[in-house]
Amino acid sequence: MIPEVEAYIQSFDEPIRARLLEVYRIGAAELPNVPCVMNYGIPTFKLDKNIFHFGGFKKHIGIYPGPPVIEVLRDDLSAFVCSKGAIQFPHDQRLPITLLRKIIRLALKHYRQRAATQ
Repeated sequence: MIPEVEAYIQSFDEPIRARLLEVYRIGAAELPNVPCVMNYGIPTFKLDKNIFHFGGFKKHIGIYPGPPVIEVLRDDLSAFVCSKGAIQFPHDQRLPITLLRKIIRLALKHYRQRAATQ
């Protein structure tokens, strides 16, 4: 983990810090050759373009995989607040690990599809 990402995660109190670290670890496991850097002020798994971002907030963890991923997973995400490009995982609920992995895998698939057409 690069120092800037570590500092970002460490800037939060528990239990938000632990939740962010868990998202980071899942992202690193699903994207083992993709660096996590700071982009838009939040941790971002990125090659030449963003794959997904994540961030901590007072009431939730925000996951930003992009609109196409959210559209494909609309039914799976029905229990969560979503916008065009963001998903909110509230702190009063356990992180949906299986769903998070699915989101990251789909974000990588979408990234590869974009890269193949450019």
